[in-house]
Amino acid sequence: MSGPPSWASDARPPSSDLIEQLRSVSSASISGTLRKFNVNVAHSYMAGIHPIVGAGCIVGRAVTLRYVPSRDDLRTRVGSPLASHRAIEALQPGEVLVVDALGSEAGGHLGDVMCTRVKLRGAAALVIDGAVRDLPYLKDLGLPIFAKSATGPASPLLPIEYNVPIQCGGALVVPGDLIVADADGVCVLPIDLASEVAKATIEQEELEVFIRQKLEEGRLLQDVYPPNDRLRQEYVASRQKG
Repeated sequence: MSGPPSWASDARPPSSDLIEQLRSVSSASISGTLRKFNVNVAHSYMAGIHPIVGAGCIVGRAVTLRYVPSRDDLRTRVGSPLASHRAIEALQPGEVLVVDALGSEAGGHLGDVMCTRVKLRGAAALVIDGAVRDLPYLKDLGLPIFAKSATGPASPLLPIEYNVPIQCGGALVVPGDLIVADADGVCVLPIDLASEVAKATIEQEELEVFIRQKLEEGRLLQDVYPPNDRLRQEYVASRQKG
């Protein structure tokens, strides 16, 4: 009888060039491009999760952690170290810790001590469907944090497993997925689509720059957006002219 499936990704780590390409575009643009690849945006963009600490664009592979409602009998069965400790120690430089905390804002599920270790492991960011705590300390830690909120009480939840598929803000996150997070929010990008999505998104953002230029020149919105065939022909001609 076979054991449980392994969710470890066998995809090659993204190149530094690909990471930089993804950092040059927005999570909003990536979410729009994913629709063209038949990826449901409701399952790839995290609802209600925004930057609590830090700014800029974060790109990194996901290490996942799942919490469940706490129960006294479970606390004696989960063993030591906790799944949260194992997930944090599994982090590699540049990766993102993504936490399913059930959307709970009843307590902070990671605070100053655990986030310090996340930072020391070299993580690119923490993303959590729930709240964090110890915000005055976290603001000076240098670890970008995307969450629902910050609060004072301790977590009422129990970390149960790590590096398994989870939901985070309604989005599906599989270990090894690419996380793209910025001021708009957090998008999940399947790693096997990343190169094609990056190329298409860069092209789309360049087109939108051209559209904004046409508006600044006095063109009417209906003449340029959504872009019609005539506008696209103008855009191609402008690129050929450099």
